[in-house]
Amino acid sequence: SPAGIAYLRGEELVRCNHRFETLLGGGDYPPGKPFDAILASAGVPAETVAALMEAVRDVGTLETELLLPAGTHRRQAVWCTLALRRTHETTPGAVGMVVVLADATRMKSQQSELEALSRERELMFNLSDVGIVHQRDGQIERANQAMADLVGMTPEALKGSPMSRLYESETAWQHYLHLERRDMATLGRSHGERQLRRRDGSLFWAQVSQRPVDIGRPQAGTILSFVNIDDRQRARESLVQQA
Repeated sequence: SPAGIAYLRGEELVRCNHRFETLLGGGDYPPGKPFDAILASAGVPAETVAALMEAVRDVGTLETELLLPAGTHRRQAVWCTLALRRTHETTPGAVGMVVVLADATRMKSQQSELEALSRERELMFNLSDVGIVHQRDGQIERANQAMADLVGMTPEALKGSPMSRLYESETAWQHYLHLERRDMATLGRSHGERQLRRRDGSLFWAQVSQRPVDIGRPQAGTILSFVNIDDRQRARESLVQQA
């Protein structure tokens, strides 16, 4: 079995397979050896062992994760899943338990990598100077702080709002939406200049880019980025007037 399996009676080892011994460091585990001593030899703190045994006595079953530190029998630390289940014993006063150990090091490593990537994405999303909005079916799923600052609102207030709230009017948004859908259908992305509305009602120009979250899943929505170009637009209009 790829899992380490042991059987206890009265919290002492009755028998175990070779995988159980290997996962715990390859020590000598003769019948009758206390389970807390077995875990202690693998580097598990005594208080952790005591808490595990108490929990399984009360509930009858327990599933948890243990970090087995590097040591004499182990070059590097190993994560294991530990499942304890109390069994029915015919011997009076004896509590039987089945122990199942499985190596979870690779899974924990992948989980750590995913968590690190998630933190990096969160930092990129929240610390960006560009306004970013995730929209789905014309509704704002999420907006970063830069976007909230652009329109004079909070990210919490923007969440769940219709996209039309960002524009001068419903009619203006429908016009931009028509252009975006045309570009998304032909080019796979959209790019253009839009006039947005702040919370106080004032208008400003922004450069808006839009891409699908997942090309194969339109229902996942799109990501829009907003850059304030109001000063550039006003300068352009001034030059046109002078010309």
